[in-house]
Amino acid sequence: MSQLQVDTILNTNGDGAPDFPNGMTVTGVVTATTLNQNITGDIKATGIGSFGSNITAATGIDVLAGGINAVGTITATSYSGDGSDLTGVSGFTATASTISGAIGANKPIVINSDGTVGVITGYKAVLGNQTNIDTAVSTYWETNYNAGIGLVGGEAKFVVGYKDGQNNYLWGIVGTVGAGNSTITFGTRVQVNGTSTWGTGDIVHIPGTSKVAFLFTDASNSSEGSCVIGEVSGTTITMGSKTTFRSGSTVYNIRGVWDPDANKLLVAYRDGGDSNRGSLSIGTVSGNSCTFSGNFNFSNNEIISSSSDKLGICYDTKNNQVVINYLPQTLGKAMFAVGTISGSTATFSSMQNLTFDVSNPDRVSCVYDEKADAVVFLSMHNISSLRKVVAKAGRGVSVGSSVPYAVGAQVVANTGNANSVDIIYNSVAGVSVIAYTGNETTPADLMRTAVLTVGVNTSLAISSIQAITNYKSDNHANNVLGYNADINRVLITTKRDGEGGGGGGGDATIVGVRVSNASPSTFLGFSADAYTDGQTASVKIIGQQIQGQTDLVIGNTYYIQGNGSLSAVNDGEGIIAGIAVSATGLLIKG
Repeated sequence: MSQLQVDTILNTNGDGAPDFPNGMTVTGVVTATTLNQNITGDIKATGIGSFGSNITAATGIDVLAGGINAVGTITATSYSGDGSDLTGVSGFTATASTISGAIGANKPIVINSDGTVGVITGYKAVLGNQTNIDTAVSTYWETNYNAGIGLVGGEAKFVVGYKDGQNNYLWGIVGTVGAGNSTITFGTRVQVNGTSTWGTGDIVHIPGTSKVAFLFTDASNSSEGSCVIGEVSGTTITMGSKTTFRSGSTVYNIRGVWDPDANKLLVAYRDGGDSNRGSLSIGTVSGNSCTFSGNFNFSNNEIISSSSDKLGICYDTKNNQVVINYLPQTLGKAMFAVGTISGSTATFSSMQNLTFDVSNPDRVSCVYDEKADAVVFLSMHNISSLRKVVAKAGRGVSVGSSVPYAVGAQVVANTGNANSVDIIYNSVAGVSVIAYTGNETTPADLMRTAVLTVGVNTSLAISSIQAITNYKSDNHANNVLGYNADINRVLITTKRDGEGGGGGGGDATIVGVRVSNASPSTFLGFSADAYTDGQTASVKIIGQQIQGQTDLVIGNTYYIQGNGSLSAVNDGEGIIAGIAVSATGLLIKG
């Protein structure tokens, strides 16, 4: 083999580089100031290569070890891998708002309507077990009504009243809410009225006391409108003497409410002593007794329906007036009346205001929403040949000396063919709660709860629908709600068919409804750090990991609850937080 030893090789003309058309094999180092060539094979470098312009590779670049150190921006059309070791990635940034509470590190975050981000606030869904109210085999549970009475001796209480169809007596029983505010146990029933009782009535809690007023029709005494004050102590009730709000006259469709301005008990009813028109009586409670005055007409001398569940009453604490939702017999469409209370006198200046322009509804009721300053009207009537649960919101509008209500558009619960519904106001969350049964096919014949929220003007939205899986409409009826603000819980009581003397017993369930600013559309991710109001907050989003959680089970999917906590149980909204990758770490899914 020959050897060429020269300092410089030039082309034939001596003015440029030579060509090597058959290639060149070099062992050692090739040094060049410029490399300008399309290369179809591989370039393998064990040192560091420096390139002044772009590198274009048709099928990708493999880095076998050491990684890539880049100064500047790496741009790609897609990325793969879990990103678990990425650092310095903020995910999403926005201005922090602490109006809903302090923003701590590693907390679920929502986007607010103004574009800021904040923590999740609200209440998670709670569903207790079905509990038998009266275990007596002979109990023929017929009609029922209940009320929350706050705390008695440090324990949260409800009082339930029901008629036993075996003897038609009215009974009262105390329910005590247990651990976690999700269970309830009942004491021994106490007789309210020892003679025959007819039809539906009501129970009204007297605020600031452990007393309730039982309102009912005494069928053994001319079906007169009657009242007994009961005082709760422990698990029993001490009953006072019966008084009447409409003596010697047939009274049906009884509904009551407390007037906190006048400290009076207001009772609305169908008044047989006034040709079956609508009347209101005013009660004054003293000790364990109540005395009544007046039977003030609220239906503009119209006869009102004798059917049960077609009368509702609430008290507007802003405008200091009573609102009665009723069904006039002639027109057959739900209307409302507005009245004021002065001493022992009621004055109704507006009596015939249409709520639902539909004939022959099966349910008429109303509650006052203190937070929204609106009355929520409830109905159950036919829409396209199906009986639906329907609601509207009404806001007070000053017109002359009276304050009627402008009523908005209706919202409809997807009930199929409903057969029972009730409504209660949740004062802690500031929403109305309904419980209804219907014949939906998936799943069939279940009771459900839902939240009604009053929005701008008279708009109304229905949300947080929760199935009560142990109640089915084919074996439960007459669902009635009570509310205890001290524990923010709703009590549902129902008649269970086919048990106890052939008539059915009574069941109860404690429910906490989900009310929250977190929804599938507002949940963003988790805070990367703690932030004060106005700071730029970094939010870790889908595909990133968050630490700082507790008691997670690896591989489990976790959901965001209404109060911002995590649970392996979906609370109905289906907001997926992520999948646990450790006991404290979560891969955010969203």
